[in-house]
Amino acid sequence: MNRMESASYARGASGRAPRVAAAGTGGRLTRAPGTIALPASVYWTGAPTLAVVLLYVIAVRLHELLPVLHYLRPALLSAAVALVLVMTRSTGAPLENAFRDTSYRIALAYVAWAGVTVPFALWRGGAIAGMQAIVPDLLLMLAILLCAPTRTNVSKLTTAFTLGVAAFAMVPLVLGTQNTEGRLEAAGSSFDTNDMAALMAMAFPFAVHGAMQRRGWMRFLYLGAALVTLLAIVQTGSRGGTLAVCAGALVLVMGLKGSRRFLVLALFVLAGFGAWQFGPKTFRERMESLTTIDQDYNETDFFGRKQIWKRGRMFYFENPVVGVGLGNFGVADGAYIKSIGRTGKWSAPHNAWIQAFAELGTLGGVLFTALLLVAGRRAYALWRASGPTHAPAYLASLAAFCAGAYFLSFAFFHAMFALVAMIAVAWHTAQAPADELAYVTGGPTPPGAVAPRGSGWRSIASARRFTLPGVRDARRGRRRDGGS
Repeated sequence: MNRMESASYARGASGRAPRVAAAGTGGRLTRAPGTIALPASVYWTGAPTLAVVLLYVIAVRLHELLPVLHYLRPALLSAAVALVLVMTRSTGAPLENAFRDTSYRIALAYVAWAGVTVPFALWRGGAIAGMQAIVPDLLLMLAILLCAPTRTNVSKLTTAFTLGVAAFAMVPLVLGTQNTEGRLEAAGSSFDTNDMAALMAMAFPFAVHGAMQRRGWMRFLYLGAALVTLLAIVQTGSRGGTLAVCAGALVLVMGLKGSRRFLVLALFVLAGFGAWQFGPKTFRERMESLTTIDQDYNETDFFGRKQIWKRGRMFYFENPVVGVGLGNFGVADGAYIKSIGRTGKWSAPHNAWIQAFAELGTLGGVLFTALLLVAGRRAYALWRASGPTHAPAYLASLAAFCAGAYFLSFAFFHAMFALVAMIAVAWHTAQAPADELAYVTGGPTPPGAVAPRGSGWRSIASARRFTLPGVRDARRGRRRDGGS
């Protein structure tokens, strides 16, 4: 879009400058205080609904509560529908914003590189199946990034994720579904016991912080979600899931302001005491094993995590460029076990970073790490912010994911892609304080407006932000008067 086209786009088909309608008046154009009006048509109003549906299907896998739906391939089907809707409903400006987002560009490169390695995989069929599983994640991220950066949409996304995860945990809790070890087992085939616990740990900080922020019946809904996710973690007896929820809870507490920090910390300690006293025997036994970890099978056995990680590093150094192939870690492990004359199971990597480097080589591992680092930098900005933009739950959820990913094969975890995209939308929303910044659709810079330096939201032809003259003058006036 060139300068003349963007100016025409800003004015609309009639060629007139856009009208201004007060927020909440039902007008076609809305604006926040101190901003220039942005046409409502710039963002597709159905994007949040599409994002919520994809969150439920692709990230949380709610459809697996009904096994019969498996034959419809809901993830691929919803991704195909999403692609059609995105291409036919969304306008150029939001799409350009989404594709310019750093997190999305890294995710695109990550998945594209996984596709490049398919011809070199040890088992191409497994690599192709892996690609079919992770391509929908890109459409999930795109749908989330196409949501207008508003607090309402940020709230919709986090609420959908939190309540969806709680609903997924509620069914096995009510039915008492357990595996042969007496541990809570997830419905469907996407999550094993440890994966389910890690997913619960990612949602727990959102549930707790939501209960603190909301009022009325929504507060009780969030409190219920916090209780359900925590109970599910205890019932799984997952050591990695327990460490993950502890990491998330600690980061959340450290990010809270004032006396609430100590109150929430006390509640977490009380919850931990209750889990230990009233939790199942398997939970206590597995937590006690953490004190003798040097005697655990993961440390001593050939098929324990320590030896698996050692073999994973060997696979990487033998294939540093393209790796062994997406989803081929187990194949490589089986081939190695056979080559040394042993028999046994073909193990998963049980570590997201070893998985990324071993399966996709150096570039794949670097891209995976970069994706988390960018999300972490943005989540940290929300964690340390003050006022309405303060949102410590994002960094807490990311910390829970990273803690769980250290012990699990999460290099392509669906909920990870969803969390990274939600962090991006929340961060973009926080980058536009309503009293200082304005979004302008294309066109020349408004008279007297000054583009801020070092802005976090990258300016593009169809969406720029400016400090308004009136706001700038008011700020100067406050400085002259000695105001803050």
